[in-house]
Amino acid sequence: KQWYQRRVVITAGRVIADQQGSDVVFPFSPEPIVSQMDTSLMVCLLVSDYTLNTASYVALAAGQLKESVPSALLNASNPVMNTAYFKTSIPEFYTAYPDAAITYSVVNTRYPRAEFDHDNIILDMPVELSVQVAGADVLTLALSLTVEGNMQHNNNVLSGQVTSATHTSSIKSSQIGNINVDDIEGVIDDILNNTVLPKINAVIVKGVTLPIDQYVSLNKGVLEAHDDFVKVCADATLTDFSLQELKKIAEDILI
Repeated sequence: KQWYQRRVVITAGRVIADQQGSDVVFPFSPEPIVSQMDTSLMVCLLVSDYTLNTASYVALAAGQLKESVPSALLNASNPVMNTAYFKTSIPEFYTAYPDAAITYSVVNTRYPRAEFDHDNIILDMPVELSVQVAGADVLTLALSLTVEGNMQHNNNVLSGQVTSATHTSSIKSSQIGNINVDDIEGVIDDILNNTVLPKINAVIVKGVTLPIDQYVSLNKGVLEAHDDFVKVCADATLTDFSLQELKKIAEDILI
């Protein structure tokens, strides 16, 4: 006869900076988690967004996420890749650089900050967008990018995909005079959709393995995003590793 004791497991761990084990001092701390277990299921796992943010802080610090176009996603034949596209909307740009090829570069200026809310994951990340002609910056914009994605769990993996993205923009520097940022908003959307957003979506689609993978496999259950944490409740199957460990414990008791 199998027996299980229902447990609530709270995960608010942090990552190690490198293989030598040196620790990072993070500019944030975990928030208290308050939740109740679904008593109809065997296990509830509460994962703090602090855990995701420590990984993000180490892996994607400022300058670590860099993308540019033209690329395979947005090639040089696209109209926005030439100053002629702005002949009417930003005539100063076209006058200064007539019929010139454009390169757009995007880089993050801070790690992506994650939070759970209303069954979604929300990522907030400031980025800098540079508009370049002949290798020189012509226009630089500061963007505040907010990405929202849904979530699901399959066994021990939390994953999802991007469902929406919004941003606010401001001019950081300009070599072509005063520019109305509204005149370039449509282009900004195109650039983000073909640079950083596919990268972010790929990470969310791949998902995160819950830190219980060695011990149990979660069956389909309940996934809920709350303020600052996500709760996964499910029935569980012990792994071979756990069964062997239990066997050792039982043998030690009986000897």
